[in-house]
Amino acid sequence: MIADSKREEQAHPLSELCDVIVYSHEEGCLKPDPRMYRAACNRLGVVPEAAVLVDDVQENVGGAIAVGMKAIVYRNNAQAIAELEAVLNG
Repeated sequence: MIADSKREEQAHPLSELCDVIVYSHEEGCLKPDPRMYRAACNRLGVVPEAAVLVDDVQENVGGAIAVGMKAIVYRNNAQAIAELEAVLNG
């Protein structure tokens, strides 16, 4: 991790909740750039078709779908959980 990532982890210990973290400043691009989604899949060791993105920005969801991922637009916890369960069980 570079310094920015270390500060981010100290402020928000996401590594306790996530298998991988992909920081845009480390990748040199932002969502919806396809490289961001591919970087996440590569770090997870999965193909895009086996991954699901949950994001509150429609453009980012569209970017994930464009690379083959499943994606959900986050509106609220109950909705996102229900849709994620449907995708995972479907």
